[in-house]
Amino acid sequence: MQLVGAPRWMVRAPFMVEGALTGGASGLVAALVVLAAALAGTEAGGRFIDLVPGLTLTTGLIAAGAVLLTGLALGSGSSLISIRRHLES
Repeated sequence: MQLVGAPRWMVRAPFMVEGALTGGASGLVAALVVLAAALAGTEAGGRFIDLVPGLTLTTGLIAAGAVLLTGLALGSGSSLISIRRHLES
């Protein structure tokens, strides 16, 4: 694409979007697992709550959101780093 005059951002953008989608999909799956574990933990009660005293539905939602955002950031960041290295050499 650079050979036909496309700017650098146009070369990088598809890889950034693909990295964000991959990171977002994996982050979403991981967030659902975290949320399911938090729901199971709060429903189980008893000894499980004794092991994890701060576990509530709110903390489960916050943790799931953090996992989702981390997946997006890691996917986008890693594709940006690899594209930057490729375009500089």
